[in-house]
Amino acid sequence: MTLPLEYRKITAPYYKVRVFEYWGDIYESIFCYLKPFLKVKEGSAILDSIDDPSVYFNYQLLAEHSIPLTWNDMLKLTGLQTLGQLRAAIFGSGLLRDICEKEKIILPYQDIFSPHQLESLLPILSKLGHHKVRCIPELPEHDPPVVVDLGIETIINQHNRLRCLQTLDETLFFGNAFDFVETYICGSKEQVQLFANSLEGFMCTEKTRTNWHDD
Repeated sequence: MTLPLEYRKITAPYYKVRVFEYWGDIYESIFCYLKPFLKVKEGSAILDSIDDPSVYFNYQLLAEHSIPLTWNDMLKLTGLQTLGQLRAAIFGSGLLRDICEKEKIILPYQDIFSPHQLESLLPILSKLGHHKVRCIPELPEHDPPVVVDLGIETIINQHNRLRCLQTLDETLFFGNAFDFVETYICGSKEQVQLFANSLEGFMCTEKTRTNWHDD
């Protein structure tokens, strides 16, 4: 059964779903933005307390103590050949976790935005003329979205509404979901291309599924 359009407009699909089957009648273009890995800075002891939610979800603290690593950086570090292999390794490779432990690297966050992502997204939104954004929780039918000013601090203060973002004119949507280590940016071809020009990832096709590493 197809979910209502208004619901799909502000939520992301679950696993093994073709993204254009879910969003294609709403958004013209979809870009898969690969969430960065986090390389802990030399001398930082943040990994000693990373399991503490007050640390793990403190985006500003994590940003201060880490630098973003791209997926291509990680391919070189791991010796893996493709982005699909790397995505699969995130969910099931002891080798990748051993490398991350040795190199003091934090895996991309699942379900919600990762540290360093908003720093890349918000300047582009600002250039497009947006001054506010809608913060959307996992279950918007039970927990209504909240409109906040376009700023890193104002957004991350919405702790339980970091699942997705939407512009107030509803022309752009940024979707995360369970087990996602990527953020899907949906909108017009022209607007989405602006993000694709600056961020690591790939343009989705009619065949792209949320578990694209299996394709």
